Amino acid sequence: MTVDLLQICPYDKAPFRDICRSHSAAARSMGWTSHTVFLHSPDRRAQFSPAEDDRYYMDGPEDPAGLHHLRNLAPQKLCLMHRYRSLRVARRAGLQAPREMLLAHEFGLLDSNWRRLRLAMSERKLLLAGVSPPVAEELNTPWVLPNVLEAAEQDRHRVSRAVARRHLGLKSDELVVGVIGRLHRKKNTLLALEGFGEFQRSYAGESRLLFVGDGPLRPRLQSKSQELNLPVTFAGFVADATRYLQAFDLLLFPASGVEAFGMVALEAMLAEVPVVASRAPGPSWVLGDSATYFERNEPADVAKALSDAAARKLMGRERALEKFSLRAAAERLQEIADS
Repeated sequence: MTVDLLQICPYDKAPFRDICRSHSAAARSMGWTSHTVFLHSPDRRAQFSPAEDDRYYMDGPEDPAGLHHLRNLAPQKLCLMHRYRSLRVARRAGLQAPREMLLAHEFGLLDSNWRRLRLAMSERKLLLAGVSPPVAEELNTPWVLPNVLEAAEQDRHRVSRAVARRHLGLKSDELVVGVIGRLHRKKNTLLALEGFGEFQRSYAGESRLLFVGDGPLRPRLQSKSQELNLPVTFAGFVADATRYLQAFDLLLFPASGVEAFGMVALEAMLAEVPVVASRAPGPSWVLGDSATYFERNEPADVAKALSDAAARKLMGRERALEKFSLRAAAERLQEIADS
């Protein structure tokens, strides 16, 4: 089976499902064929439209049938491997392509894989790329292949403000500050809570903090919100959470320095939801001048940024459409294939 773009990805859960779909759509916009191999078969397979190219689910990296499927593929232009695990499977299958790229979605790829990557780069002429310039800089590579989103698909998928608020149990007239993501210390969720507390005390209207996601920090956050007597809703895990972005008046994205990109921030930009964020290198590159930033990880700084954002409603859709569109992705894929 010949294919122009072959993607290998660990799994089809968010955000990788949308990332792979968008790169595939970008390839199709150039007349390329595309095929995606996921290394695990999920309980609920991603809903791809009939117009999209084929995908294949392996039953784990050692799946004999899956490795056989990979061996029978003949990528004509580019094999794009998401995360190091995908490279290992490609090597095990003996897969060869005219151009191969390993895409790092986080910092630290070289921490434990440098020797093996150096060997792969010499044997296979493998290119390394980062999803943002800070990741690429760590890898000492000139290649940056950002995550992209298919704007039309995202717009169709997103529900209205009224429907989103009903689904999440929110009032129609309160200002909602939303946080989407795992409730973990790496996500600075405690800072989000304390910053909202400072903001809420000075805000003239009715406001609420909404956490969408679950994680080990939830009991502490719940206890702290009760202690401070704050209006906070813990929605827990919500499937396809970004469908409900219109429920938010502001997205609070208090990313730590380990955040490599900031997919939720990009989705908020497309949804025209103002973003309040830290100066973490990856997300701040994605957001550019379309966000309201807090300079220090202090509750007072977060509160001031929330107040500023509520007043000026800075939007990022134009930047998202320019920098992270299918057209931009297609240009990058062609450049990589031609290199």
